[in-house]
Amino acid sequence: MVRAEHLDEDWANLDRMLGGDGKTLPSDLLTSIVGSGVDERLFVQNSTLSDTGARNLCKALCREIQIYKVLIKQAPNLDEAAFNQSIAELRNYCPDEAYSTENEGKNALTCEYAGRMEKQF
Repeated sequence: MVRAEHLDEDWANLDRMLGGDGKTLPSDLLTSIVGSGVDERLFVQNSTLSDTGARNLCKALCREIQIYKVLIKQAPNLDEAAFNQSIAELRNYCPDEAYSTENEGKNALTCEYAGRMEKQF
């Protein structure tokens, strides 16, 4: 699994799993092409999406979020720390949908509310 938000780290781990040295691209090239090699984070302020809109978006993507959680849990190149980091990042945006992370097959969120959106006035 290669997570977009951790592209260079995940790609390097996959390369090592396949017998490489983990140095798939020179860091100066990686930074200029991908931008993920930059140490400082860019925080985007989205002023066009309301809190209600964000909650509705999370609800609409609930099933996809559950599949994402299963995929990152089963990804052979992600260790427990990487999994926990992704779940923590998910909780920042969609806390209700990130609820269950243990035993995904039995305790995964069912997303029964996915079709019901909040009204914004």
